[in-house]
Amino acid sequence: MQRAITDNRENFPAQTDRAPTTNVLRVKKKVFAVESRQIYPFLQTEKSEQEIATIERFDEIRKKLLAGEKYFNQSTPVDGLLTYMSAVISEDAEAYKKSIAMKFGGPISFHASWKKRCRSICIYRVPPWPENPSEGDVHPIYVMDKELDDVHVYVYHEGRWIQLFNEGNPETDWRESVDRVKKMVLK
Repeated sequence: MQRAITDNRENFPAQTDRAPTTNVLRVKKKVFAVESRQIYPFLQTEKSEQEIATIERFDEIRKKLLAGEKYFNQSTPVDGLLTYMSAVISEDAEAYKKSIAMKFGGPISFHASWKKRCRSICIYRVPPWPENPSEGDVHPIYVMDKELDDVHVYVYHEGRWIQLFNEGNPETDWRESVDRVKKMVLK
């Protein structure tokens, strides 16, 4: 069943209704590679030259982050992801707060496992984003450790791309959470 889609989510067709099984949850990483193609048809397409160049640029900047350099640029969704990673890896609370849509009042603890996860993020696939984004446009970045395992969703807000959320659960469809999360964090 298709649902109404707003912003630029029409570029990412909605999944069909289906409930994950216990087997899917138990063998999540192995099944996700098959399941994700049903949920995200974009993943079945060939990588464009632009996408390949974007991933190569990401990899080059990521290497610099891992070597200790800081990065802050929110002009594209991929730059937003790199800014987020830089903030976590370098434990820069101010940059972190600027890189995400959620607002924090208190101190932020950068746990070792969180930093390790950020250090291991690689882009699996990234669709082209709008050349002239509008306020509230959303954009997914499919990331992996050893295989596709998460979707980071970025939103264009106040002239910059910031992390709206990362799905964290490959059995769910990121598009279903966008409106709810936007209402909670973008005020």
